[in-house]
Amino acid sequence: MNLSDDQIKEVNGTARNSSRFVEQAVIPKLVEEMAKPDWRILDYGSGPKALHVHRLRDLGFNVTAHDFGNNITTEHDPEALTRTYDLVYASNVINVQISHEMLRSTLVEISTLLDLGGVFLFNLPKEPQKIDFDIQDLVLTLSEIFGDNIDYRKRNSSWIFTIKKGT
Repeated sequence: MNLSDDQIKEVNGTARNSSRFVEQAVIPKLVEEMAKPDWRILDYGSGPKALHVHRLRDLGFNVTAHDFGNNITTEHDPEALTRTYDLVYASNVINVQISHEMLRSTLVEISTLLDLGGVFLFNLPKEPQKIDFDIQDLVLTLSEIFGDNIDYRKRNSSWIFTIKKGT
């Protein structure tokens, strides 16, 4: 999917880069609990400083940083999308997709990055949201792309999704 410079700027502008945010972020904490030390992990939409990546690496995890547009820095692996992973996580990424077309394109791309049986973990906070989300429609879209092994639950003002890619 091709995005205009303004669209890229809009999405990139949602990156959070404070250490306070890292300490409060739910998804990386769930990665810590779920991932095995030998897993290959991708932070999809890591932001320009890749703060979660550094924290997880400090804990001994094998994590690769990926972002796009103006958020790409030397923190990011330009080959990140050429490999597959045991776990891909997207912390505060899915909620800032600017169209349903971009959402589907992002989800399809993530599905190609997962090994069979790999896990996709993401959150859908109430704010910010760039498009309207109907949870049941989102679950249907996710099942079309990843298969039916989808767990989702409400946690405070966010939905937390854990998806295991099926055959």
